[in-house]
Amino acid sequence: MDPETSARFLDFAAGDENPELRRELERVGLTRSNPEVPILRRPMILPGCHAMAVKTILAARQMLFFRRFGSTLRWAMMHQPRPVLRDADVLGAFCRAESFLPSRLGDLDCLPRALALFAFLRHASRRPVFVIGVKRFPFTAHAWVELGGKPVLENEQDESRISAFRPILRVA
Repeated sequence: MDPETSARFLDFAAGDENPELRRELERVGLTRSNPEVPILRRPMILPGCHAMAVKTILAARQMLFFRRFGSTLRWAMMHQPRPVLRDADVLGAFCRAESFLPSRLGDLDCLPRALALFAFLRHASRRPVFVIGVKRFPFTAHAWVELGGKPVLENEQDESRISAFRPILRVA
């Protein structure tokens, strides 16, 4: 909404009964002519690819919380291709699913994120490689997923930082 309409809305809220203002506010969806009729909102329906991404992210987080890393990694490796994901934009779907499910860990969520992405890409008939790397001084660890030898869904800062890590585990 532009600043002028915002200012006019504040005038309307203060009691200005200008019919032109009322029509403008109805047009942008801030008011309605008949307040007894509820505004119907369409429920958000996630297509199969997005729903599968959300499910995979939630499952990876839950498994890491309640089980050990080894069993979660075996779970991720067991994923078989799904027809619903064959031709979809899987990386875009995964990014959108992550935006639905913010992490409480912030930047420290690389392990559940990498495991979920690894499982999701296996669902999508891709050949991902799950990697854990360490840096000795100061000691730091990081987990990421590679496709074709390149890190996937890492921001530029992390991509340049990944070269400093020595891979200690690679799972294809």
